[in-house]
Parts: sequence; structure tokens; C-alpha cells
Amino acid sequence: MKVVYIKCVIGYSKLDPAIFLLAIESVGVRPQEAIHVGDTCDSDVVESRLADLTPVLLDRNDLYGEVDCLKITGLGDLVELIRRGI
Repeated sequence: MKVVYIKCVIGYSKLDPAIFLLAIESVGVRPQEAIHVGDTCDSDVVESRLADLTPVLLDRNDLYGEVDCLKITGLGDLVELIRRGI
């Protein structure tokens, strides 16, 4: 199932955990069963934690070094994380 939410259409900004909760509710999972993949520590990781999702940092160029969350260097790495059950 593919779900796309556009913040200006639904009335939430990315900094509001409600946008994450709306998305996961629409696919029938709990926050603890969902992940959010984003490319910034300052917003994506923090925001997904506020909504109780597991953050995965997409750091293609290793700009962030050591981080306190899961980190991948390409979207292909996400498959392996999911196979391992994150």
C-alpha cells in the first residue's frame, strides 16, 4: 500500500508528530511498528522519535559520523534492516 501525505494539503508541518501518526494510522500499524527514514538528524530523527517511530538516518555521504539511531548509506540498506527486524 502506498500512502502519500502533502503537508500543505493536510495542514500539518513535518515538525508536527501528527503527520506521522496520520500516515501510520492509515496503513493500520502502531507507532512502535513503524520506521521513518530521513536525511537530517536535526529534524527527521527528532521528529520521528516524538511520534514514537523508529528513526533511520539516510546518510549517503557519511556527513553525520556516529549517531544515536540506525543509519544507512543508501535505500538498498533499508531492506537488510527490515529483514533483520530492526
